[in-house]
Amino acid sequence: MSRATILFVALVLAGCTASDSTEPALPLPQQYGLQESFRYRSAISEAVSLANRVLGPGAPVRLYPSWKGGEAGVQPVYEKGGGFSVTLRVPVYAVEGKNLAPEYFVFVPPKGHGVFVNVDRLPAFFRLFSPTTRIGGLPVDEPRVLAFALMHEAGHLFHEDAGSFDGTHPLELQDMLAVELTLEDVKAGRTAHLNPELRADLFALEHIKEALSDGSNMDRWMEAKAIQGTFSTTTFNITGLRVVEGFGEQGLVRRARFRDASYSHPNLELRMHVLNYLSNPDALAEELLSTFLKERSAPLDGTPLFIAPGASPGLIHRLEMP
Repeated sequence: MSRATILFVALVLAGCTASDSTEPALPLPQQYGLQESFRYRSAISEAVSLANRVLGPGAPVRLYPSWKGGEAGVQPVYEKGGGFSVTLRVPVYAVEGKNLAPEYFVFVPPKGHGVFVNVDRLPAFFRLFSPTTRIGGLPVDEPRVLAFALMHEAGHLFHEDAGSFDGTHPLELQDMLAVELTLEDVKAGRTAHLNPELRADLFALEHIKEALSDGSNMDRWMEAKAIQGTFSTTTFNITGLRVVEGFGEQGLVRRARFRDASYSHPNLELRMHVLNYLSNPDALAEELLSTFLKERSAPLDGTPLFIAPGASPGLIHRLEMP
């Protein structure tokens, strides 16, 4: 096992042995005043299946729909050739959104092993990846987008970052907004330490890459390829949206437009550019990321150049919607 996996196992075992006798009997959603829902269960179940397929049998976190039974907690998994790994089994709950702020889409609560999917906000969640405001964005594969979101939340649990989304953790939000990246940082892998959101993204991406290198399991490979494809589609969509909406500012590059302070998904566009480049570092992905980073660090009062210096003159044409 890797050093990170060993640490994860130690933390999980320590947490479980210390709290088994005091754990409330109420189901996890009820502990937060939430009601489980019957809506979207089929879609969530499909996404759980896809996420587990890409994570693979040796993943440190395995998901299961709460309504299909099973028991959360630590489970030893015996591997071929001897030895074993430890897996954290995590229920995924479909919950009603009436007691949640609208910014809460898919998240891990501050305490307890579980992932909540706010069924009232699922349509809005999918629009984050395929915006329709003022542009005809490319459609995204919604089950794969949700599968990636669940893998991302599994990353939060693996890194003990559960609950970093909420307002009681202001430093995480400030850290996310303060991230300064260069293309060299991304190429060298200097991103995981920066903030909980990138750590969780990279957990998911590592398993996607592992699945793509596993030629023995074609189903796993195909699902990983499909999820990987959502990165480029999403990057295309949200970049195109920003380009279209930027015309109202007469082409000024305003830094505020590149520092998305969304309460639950800060800097989604930055993160998607990083994922898109790391998963498929071709020339276009590199150019999109490089341009975004340059524009993001533009002077506060803007600059007359919409596309940052050094970007290809043809870039704007490749971002136009068909």
